[in-house]
Amino acid sequence: MSTFDYAHELSTPVNSSQSIQGTLSSKYTTWAQNQVHDAADAIAYQWFQAHGDLDAAIAIRDALQGGQFSVEDLFLSANGKSSLGSNLAGDPHPKLVVAGQVIDLTSFFSGTHVTEWTSGNAKNVQYHAREYYTDFHADNAPANWDHPVTENHQPTATAIHVDVTETLSVYDTAHQITNLAPDVETVQLINGVANDVDGDVLHVVDGSVSLDGGGNLPSYITVVGDTIEIDKNSRALDELLNGGVKEIKLSYQITDGHTDPITNTVTIDITGTADQYHVLGEGSVSATHYRSDSTTGGGNINGNVLSFANPLPSDAFDFHFGGTVTAQASGLGDGQKAGVADGDPLDWGTKINLTSSHTSETVNLTSTALDDHQVNYNVTFTQADSADSVKVTLDYQYDYWHLA
Repeated sequence: MSTFDYAHELSTPVNSSQSIQGTLSSKYTTWAQNQVHDAADAIAYQWFQAHGDLDAAIAIRDALQGGQFSVEDLFLSANGKSSLGSNLAGDPHPKLVVAGQVIDLTSFFSGTHVTEWTSGNAKNVQYHAREYYTDFHADNAPANWDHPVTENHQPTATAIHVDVTETLSVYDTAHQITNLAPDVETVQLINGVANDVDGDVLHVVDGSVSLDGGGNLPSYITVVGDTIEIDKNSRALDELLNGGVKEIKLSYQITDGHTDPITNTVTIDITGTADQYHVLGEGSVSATHYRSDSTTGGGNINGNVLSFANPLPSDAFDFHFGGTVTAQASGLGDGQKAGVADGDPLDWGTKINLTSSHTSETVNLTSTALDDHQVNYNVTFTQADSADSVKVTLDYQYDYWHLA
């Protein structure tokens, strides 16, 4: 770093303001030109880094070393009726004109100083000030920057498409999966996929493997170095139906360590296999019977059936049915009775007896009652009026397993 010694350079006594201005301009400009000349390599290299034109940068360097340049705008000027102080409004913006280019030199300078003087007479004093940088510094340019090595090319890569099949689950009699160990398929992201004409070693950029559309990678995909591993036996894939395809799209970056990374893509199609699924369901059917419906004269209404359509698919297995029958009387007075008796075959057994004080009752069906998807029952009325009624409701539940 070089410093302009303004105290020494301007110490020669002068008799007029013009001589101060002239001395400052001449000596400072000469000092600045010397700094620029000596820093030719650093200035040219910095320009090359900013613009990327090597031939123009070399021309700048050669012109600077040959003294074929000029420096401009070295001073920030101000004039006034009173003292302008030690800091003007703003900073100088020194420029270099060389080889057809105008280069801002501000970054090479630091530290400012203001030189002030007066002109005129006691009745009309004029203050003049020049602010300028006092320090010049330039880092050394790298060796052989003007003779760079041959251009290094970016790598190339082909898009990856992977077809995998979910691992078929094995179940015990309680429908629990017994083959829980990971079943990993490794996908190469570099080997056999990417090439580099310069022979550079290629790698996946750390942390660059990502899910298209954002979000975290699925739990069954893990990045391991320059590969990804797909756990085909992940529980997260059990919901994939047999023959169904889940598409996962990834992107990642490849680097050769010299050029900007390139982006490649991975499309993974995962085909599902048959897994066991548990299905629960329920329903309700009902019928209302009036005393007036009896055609026997004795108040009996026999041979009634409440049924529902078979809710099980053809591939259902390990299925169960359960349910209840509820009888609810309406309109019964003192001494009047109604009843609901199990039919043939028996579905629950004990007869339901209803009175004016016991108008509703629910019974549980046997474990096999609904294997035929219905219940059979008979209704009786004793001393009941024609408008008295009994509503019989079958509430049923079912569950089954199937492969899908």
